[in-house]
Amino acid sequence: MASGLKTSLFMTWLLALLSACLVGVHAQQPEVAVNHFHNLPAKLFFFDDTTVVAYHDVIEGNVYISDTEGKSWTRAGDIPEGEASMFVEHPFNNRLAFVLTRGTTHYRTEDRGKTWRSFDMPLSPAFVAKPLSFHSDPAKYGYVLYQGVSCEREGWGAICHDEARLSIYSLFLARASNHCVHRPDTSRCQFAHSSKDFKHEAHQDLIYCVGFDRTSMSGHHSLASSRLFSSTDFFQDDNKVEGLGIGKNARGVIAFAIVSKFAVVALKDISSPANEMLLYVSVDTKTWAKAQFPHASTARLRENAYTIVESTTHSLAVDVVLQDQGTIGTLFVSNSNGTFFVESLKDTNRNEMGFVDYENLYGVEGVGIAAM
Repeated sequence: MASGLKTSLFMTWLLALLSACLVGVHAQQPEVAVNHFHNLPAKLFFFDDTTVVAYHDVIEGNVYISDTEGKSWTRAGDIPEGEASMFVEHPFNNRLAFVLTRGTTHYRTEDRGKTWRSFDMPLSPAFVAKPLSFHSDPAKYGYVLYQGVSCEREGWGAICHDEARLSIYSLFLARASNHCVHRPDTSRCQFAHSSKDFKHEAHQDLIYCVGFDRTSMSGHHSLASSRLFSSTDFFQDDNKVEGLGIGKNARGVIAFAIVSKFAVVALKDISSPANEMLLYVSVDTKTWAKAQFPHASTARLRENAYTIVESTTHSLAVDVVLQDQGTIGTLFVSNSNGTFFVESLKDTNRNEMGFVDYENLYGVEGVGIAAM
């Protein structure tokens, strides 16, 4: 009898508590704040696990910061008005971000945009999508690869060469030390340790660069001289050409990327009249294997006609544009080591800028959404 009374009293107390919670929930009205900007953002970035948001207006060249989840905004006053050309967040430290200008003076924040400090580089940023590469080791979050461009005037024009420079930032001092990475004529440089999913035993300072091994008298480069280089001492003494398992035939390198747990090299088959692209994949930095796509598929890898989309740790995903339809593609997914691909979805959609309409669902492993 006493036990039944205790149970009844407990249930009554629990129902009363739930009712109070529900009343509290209904009492809270949603808040709406309207802010007006002159232009759409080139980047709208939320610092992970915080209420801080960054809004980059690339047309006016300004960065705005909100610490109220977007309710109110202030311009980053430490950055001269109209100077912000690119906003780059640190992918492994949610306190750090960089704003690059078109010149040699740039800005960094160590407190999620509250204050910005300037730093100088010898060169302007290169004309590439990602001029900065970051290290995934917490002890080396301050290691940033900066890719700059050096131009020499010739007649009415100029010849420009990309160069990679390593910037080691002292995160608690208002200065930065620059060390030149002796790898001129590069189109892409990246730390081998630049993804937490790409786990391997390689040297902590291993760097990959896509560059050229020789230059013609005119200063121009041939595709056959494009190689993948690597170094463990910032190209001071160690300067290795990656053979990709095919030795001297590893030429015509177009691009390099580290996606999830995969390192991917794209090269053009210069021996083939069809100019098809080949992908070589590594999951350990030591061995490389050619990616095999199904022969029965009508989709073929061609330069500027494929996209490595956001992938999981279980497989690599590549969207390939159909040759006669520039806005329609086929999505392929690989096995666990990224070497054998199968068709996953036909007739994927791309917009007029070539972006694939595909997204992974965050927090739900292995689930993605694509438009057809």
